[in-house]
Amino acid sequence: MKPDRADTAAPTPAAKAPRRSQAARLFGYDLFISFALGPLPRGTQSYASDLARRLRERDFTVFFSEDEAPPGAPLTNTLRAALHRSQVLVVVANRGTLASPRWVREEVAEFRARHPDRPVIPISVGGALRDPSLATLTQAWLGHEEKIWLDEVEEAVENGIASEALVERLALAPTHVRSNVGWRWIVRSVITGLVVLTSVSIAAAIYAARQRDEANRQNAIAQAGRLAAQADLLRERGGAVDTSVLLAAQALRILSSIGERSLEVDLSLRRALALLPRSHGEFDRSASRTLRLSPTGEHVTTEATAGQIAVWSLRDGTLRSCSTDDVKAPAGDAPARVRLVTAASSDGDWCVVQESDDTHRTTLEVWSARPLQRIDSLTVDSKAGHLTPAISDDGALIAMTDRAQLGGPEKSTFRLWSRVRQSELMRREGEEFRGFSPDGRHFATTQALWRMPAEARDAPVQVLAWNKPPWHLVFSRDGAHAATRSSYVGDVELWDVNAGRQLRTSHAPDGDLLALRDGAGFIVVSGGKDVLLWDTANDLSRARMPLEAEAAAFASSDPVLLLTETDRLGLSRHRVLSMPAAAAALASTELAAGAVPLWLGMREDQIDLLVSTDDAIRLHTWALRAGMPRVAATMPPSRRWAVSADGRRLAVATDNKVIVQAIGSNDPAIEIAQNTVPEALALSSDASYLAVAAADRMQVWKLGNDERWTSPPLAGRPAAIKVSRDGRFGLAVLVGTDVTRGGERHTLVRWHLANPAEILSIDLGRYLRPLASACFVSDDGRFLRAAGRRHDIAASGGPLRIDPDDRTECEDATRALQLVAEDSHLVVTDKRDGRPLARLDHPAKILLSAASATGKHVASVDESGSVQVFALDPGELIAQACGRHPRALTAAEWAHYLGAASPRDACNRALAADAPQ
Repeated sequence: MKPDRADTAAPTPAAKAPRRSQAARLFGYDLFISFALGPLPRGTQSYASDLARRLRERDFTVFFSEDEAPPGAPLTNTLRAALHRSQVLVVVANRGTLASPRWVREEVAEFRARHPDRPVIPISVGGALRDPSLATLTQAWLGHEEKIWLDEVEEAVENGIASEALVERLALAPTHVRSNVGWRWIVRSVITGLVVLTSVSIAAAIYAARQRDEANRQNAIAQAGRLAAQADLLRERGGAVDTSVLLAAQALRILSSIGERSLEVDLSLRRALALLPRSHGEFDRSASRTLRLSPTGEHVTTEATAGQIAVWSLRDGTLRSCSTDDVKAPAGDAPARVRLVTAASSDGDWCVVQESDDTHRTTLEVWSARPLQRIDSLTVDSKAGHLTPAISDDGALIAMTDRAQLGGPEKSTFRLWSRVRQSELMRREGEEFRGFSPDGRHFATTQALWRMPAEARDAPVQVLAWNKPPWHLVFSRDGAHAATRSSYVGDVELWDVNAGRQLRTSHAPDGDLLALRDGAGFIVVSGGKDVLLWDTANDLSRARMPLEAEAAAFASSDPVLLLTETDRLGLSRHRVLSMPAAAAALASTELAAGAVPLWLGMREDQIDLLVSTDDAIRLHTWALRAGMPRVAATMPPSRRWAVSADGRRLAVATDNKVIVQAIGSNDPAIEIAQNTVPEALALSSDASYLAVAAADRMQVWKLGNDERWTSPPLAGRPAAIKVSRDGRFGLAVLVGTDVTRGGERHTLVRWHLANPAEILSIDLGRYLRPLASACFVSDDGRFLRAAGRRHDIAASGGPLRIDPDDRTECEDATRALQLVAEDSHLVVTDKRDGRPLARLDHPAKILLSAASATGKHVASVDESGSVQVFALDPGELIAQACGRHPRALTAAEWAHYLGAASPRDACNRALAADAPQ
């Protein structure tokens, strides 16, 4: 509202900043308040201001000129725009305004001209619109007589405060959607739209990222598959095993980086790993013609082309034996034509220096290498100057083979000379020397095995005669056994040296016999382009490496190998390797001869194995990271034993007691006396309860206290029994005495420990073989599994047919892995999705298997007596492969296989430099 012309002489107040809301800008005003400026009795500014405020508090957009437009100006475009965009015009009409309406009248006229259908609401102050003196003139421009107006008292205008009743009624006038409400709808719609757009954008970004990740994942899977296929192709075509292992390891590393597993990639690495020896460096004696390892694997004996012998430390390459340059002839001796070190003890402490002349007269000198000095000498006439000496590890005996110019061993002469007696102990025509035993108690010739004399003056004693003259002969490290082979082909004969008898014959593959393990269970055979670790007891290969080994020794369970290789530059080198007996397994050991495995358990890195022999039942514990297995408990031999499902306790029955032994702890054994011979045993899954069936009764003990419960008489022989985990039920599979062509009748009996009279029986039908397990009964004793479904024992009357091979109820539901033995292959499957993770190859049929709780390791026992532990964790499997130190590839080779440059190989090693062109 603009001031009347009469008021323009007054000072014009400073213009206020516009206060229009965003709702008014977009939708216009709900109400326009028209009033007269100036003091009463005409002016109503204070009253109009309060009315505007009160209406705004009720969420209306109100045009009040004092807030929205600068005063003192004519009816500007701002006022006209406000009138044009207002829904309702409110006119504050007191007598002064009606008597001289001026700009109020113009505002009404402008509003009606623009919006003839929109309401004009007068506010009659003090009954001004009813004043007859003003009514006629006012009706002409306000047109109020046919309209409803609002009454306001003069006191309200005088005080500048609109009455609550008037505000309430005026708030009902606008019938359209309020501007503020519309604005909020717009804001909300915009926000909703933005949220939707943002959500769609985020969803699109997430989808794009997932598509990108999926594309990267598929690319990684494809690359891993390609590398594994290359590794397999290299292996199958006889390529470098080192390269095959590195490619398969890189494939597994790629899959691990995206959280994927592949049976094919895993199998590719394991098969390559089975062929990879563990590298221990190089032995720099390229001029040597022949290599031999000491029984301990600590020293290597080399023979040069002229027959000169030297013994070296395999660890640091230092010379252990005498050097030809150091063993000078005594002063005054006539110069000899040839003076060489031609024999040495296996550790190099003793040497034989040989001199020969034109008359076939040979002088042999015995030298000590530490300190270097000549100890003794003897002169021997040889047949044709082809005298080959050997010296025992204690330097006391010299064995000589005197070969004729023509002919084989039958034309040779064997002599044994004692340095202590200073005389010849024995001479044998038609024989040649083959070797001293490592323990110094025996020696072998081509005809027989001999025992050293106990006294220096006594002659050697023949222990046994060979079936055939041995061309290859090796002793075990402890000297207790020997293996012989008459030629490159044919059987290998195993001998018990101390007992003087043949143990057995092994049909080993053709090849040179290089080493024999203590106990005569394994030999190393090098034939063609392969070297094999051969199990002589089971006649099968435990490990195979595509190498041509020249020497071997069983320094431990893994034989040490020496071989000569030619590198890319054409230079020869001797490599020192060990042949993992475990092949692709992480570790392995063997059961003692005659031991029968009964049960296998695994506690992460701890393997528990129960075995039976003729004289005892033994619990072996093997800490995977801490050496060989040890016997944790020994109990009397028995056919009746049980292990709790959690692997915490073992029970073994004798004729008059049951022994309960803790597994994995030092808790003392519990012995429970029995009046009769137990027929069946069972432990609850948590090892808290022991059940024993004897005669016609079944008894249950709570281990750790004296509580005991006894069943009613049982009508039948107990084939299997069970006690529920909570100790509530005892169950027995009873076999009847009536036998038909369908077999013996079986009955499942369940009795309540707290109330033995509460007993249930279920007919299980007839079986040709007794049900030896109660694994078809649930752990709580409430259900049984038949025909692949669970049945409530309390509601089942039978008959129900049991699958003897269904062990579902005995499986640990907390374990994520399922192990299935397929002859000599163990398939490891993820229970959650049924996906096979690994296939573990064994040398023989698998008898027992177990997985660790974390799923990182699997242990197994096969028919050959091999106990193996496999790594399932991809990172550990890669570390196992890298721990064997495969040859590093060059940058060019690695880029060729990977299809892209990379600074490091699968073992995170720097790549080797490319060979010069």
